Amino acid sequence: MRGVHVTKVFETLKGEEMQASRGVACPGGRADGVAIAGNDLGQRTLAGGAWLLASQLTLKGINLVQVTILARFLDAKAFGLMDIGNLFIFFVGVFTFTGFQFAIIQKPNLESDDVHTAWWVLLGRSIVIAMTLAFLAKPIANLYRSPELVPILLALAFMQPILGLVSASPILFQRNMEYHKIFKLDVGSGAVGLIVGIIAALILRNVWALILAFLATSVSYLLLSYMLHPYRPRWRFDGARFRAFSHYGGWILGSSIFSFALCQGPGAFGSVMFGVAALGLYQMAARFAQFPYNYLSEVIRSALMPAYSQIQGDKDRLSKAFLRTIGLAFTLITGITTLVVLGLPRLLTLSLGARWIESVSLVPVLAVAGGGQALLRTGYPLYLATGRPSFQFALDLVQTVIMIGLLFPLAKLFALAGLPFAMIGGMVCSLPIWWLGIRKCTTCTFKDVFIQFVPAAIGMGAIMVVFFIGQVVTISHAASVISIIWHLGLIGASAFAFFKTIDIAQHFVPEYSALTDLKSIFRKRGQRSYRQLRKTADN
Repeated sequence: MRGVHVTKVFETLKGEEMQASRGVACPGGRADGVAIAGNDLGQRTLAGGAWLLASQLTLKGINLVQVTILARFLDAKAFGLMDIGNLFIFFVGVFTFTGFQFAIIQKPNLESDDVHTAWWVLLGRSIVIAMTLAFLAKPIANLYRSPELVPILLALAFMQPILGLVSASPILFQRNMEYHKIFKLDVGSGAVGLIVGIIAALILRNVWALILAFLATSVSYLLLSYMLHPYRPRWRFDGARFRAFSHYGGWILGSSIFSFALCQGPGAFGSVMFGVAALGLYQMAARFAQFPYNYLSEVIRSALMPAYSQIQGDKDRLSKAFLRTIGLAFTLITGITTLVVLGLPRLLTLSLGARWIESVSLVPVLAVAGGGQALLRTGYPLYLATGRPSFQFALDLVQTVIMIGLLFPLAKLFALAGLPFAMIGGMVCSLPIWWLGIRKCTTCTFKDVFIQFVPAAIGMGAIMVVFFIGQVVTISHAASVISIIWHLGLIGASAFAFFKTIDIAQHFVPEYSALTDLKSIFRKRGQRSYRQLRKTADN
């Protein structure tokens, strides 16, 4: 439920007449979104994607700083207890997932009653999650032989209605592609959670520091959602709209169940097979290593689905837009995954401490699994925007079945490290379905898509070369400040080599324009900011 900036669909929800030229909707009115010129749509999509990426990077930075600090005060079991609570929240939530937020984004002609109906359904879902979690608290604690889980699960259950009361503004921001507002929403609430979590860890030094951080983030997210948008819920529930959204959301519900199994299944399996502390170790590694999947895939879906929805009726334009954006997606996913695999383990060893060594060893294979999952997710916004969520359902189904079949034998062979290998196996087997969906939704050929990956692959080679050369230089004191600075410099040099190599390579691949588009966006935003500063100074 995150959002970018292309056209305003809901400027106000207080009863004004619809302004068709801007695609503005009002309660009781319609939102007949006006098609945006191709170049404008492409530029605004990339600009919005840049905002969303900045939001996710900042939010991820806040989360990782919080986890790194709290890991110094809390042990693996504390994180494992919290992760079990989150696991069962996801478990209950996935079976009550409506997909209504995606239906709101995808619907060409949106009315205010659509939004009100969806809001009440989402609130009801959060209440169901809370009641179910409270009812299952004791059985879950008995399953893990951890009585301390009961109050933790009850506290998490209490927080679910708070999240259910969040305004519909995050969905509307995403539909309107107003990601600069999503940036304020995510980063503002994340910063509050960071401060509260650190203070609570210093005082309590137990799992309740994590609970309080989550509570602070939830409450601040709720308040900001109403401060940043004029939407206010009304008692309007339309049964016909509910049934229409349910039909669209049915495929997404099935896909979300399998997606849950893909994301949380390995950790849940590991917790049963190896214990609660093992879940803490596994999830700690996943927090850092699976950034490409957890965050970049969210950027890809949120930034592209509204844009694709705008042109879903024009297959040629849609194909060109897909190729233009998938090149940038491939570039970011490949670059970040390679840097995580090669550069992150040493930094985590130094920052988290000796107690997390086993967790750090899982980072490379988890990063590869996360990067591969993120690459597959590039088809997700396309399938949803064109009204074909069944392709994502089939893709997730195949991935899940293959992964589940591999979990036990690989865990027996490689312990915790075998879990992400099972994910990779499922990912590889589902690639043909991903490609079939692309072919059905667009006119792209295999050559068209492959070309978009070539510059990123060359840039990945440049990162490997820089790291190989950098590893030749040895520092006498491995844990010294100089060693840390050298390693950070090596990561920076690798990132520079990656983008510089792609910048050179794209001159020989005329069909690839992702880096040029990205430069253009930042250049135009810089010029706009400069003009605004000059105007302010003149006034």
